[in-house]
Amino acid sequence: MKIKNLVSGMVMLLASGSLWAGGQGAVLDEAWTAMETDSLVQVDDKWDYIRFLPAEAGARKSVCFAFYPGGFVSPYAYAPYTRALAEAGYISFILKVPIGFALLEIDAADDAKDDDYAQESCTAFVEGGHSVGGVAAVEYIVDHPEDGLVLLASYPQDSTSIADTSTVVSSIYGTRDCQTTLDDIDESMDNLPASTTYLEITGANHPQFGWYTDSTEGDCTATISHEDQAALFINETLRVLGLFE
Repeated sequence: MKIKNLVSGMVMLLASGSLWAGGQGAVLDEAWTAMETDSLVQVDDKWDYIRFLPAEAGARKSVCFAFYPGGFVSPYAYAPYTRALAEAGYISFILKVPIGFALLEIDAADDAKDDDYAQESCTAFVEGGHSVGGVAAVEYIVDHPEDGLVLLASYPQDSTSIADTSTVVSSIYGTRDCQTTLDDIDESMDNLPASTTYLEITGANHPQFGWYTDSTEGDCTATISHEDQAALFINETLRVLGLFE
């Protein structure tokens, strides 16, 4: 995921009118199952976001999570992730952004913060994002450094630095990711706080940070199961959320 090239290409596509909302793969069945309300989590599919609400009011914690999807990936493809956080007590939101490109609505997390349940329960927020969604989340943190940040296979733009903030940041990435490479992560470290936690997942690739079809081949194919990769980045996200309780 070369940020400069990605943003430049986006501008060209918008100017030509040749961009449309689509996706980088079909949403997997596990994600649609995670969208179902049950005795543990109430799922509300709204215009600006999908909300995952712990069903028991007494189980809701005071920290909330707002997630920016990857570029042109369906927001529904991240439902198992945010549902797992809600099952642990955290009100969680998947943000819906224009044509599936989070950089077009960097302030989308404000919609989650304005949610009635968030207003009632949340005294702290953590933002997260996958790939381009993480780039947008960093841009949001520039004006909200008191929030936490979880990056899934993502990193700041060259022109954006939050290195001088006290923001709690976790950067999670895979060793077989051909879109956000190990070099990309290394070269962006100076733009994140020195206290940033880095979690390298051996064998993880880019699509397995969501639940959508994976068409990668060769060196880009994951050698860790989707279930095991997800468990690692879910547990790390829960660790970050716990720091704000």
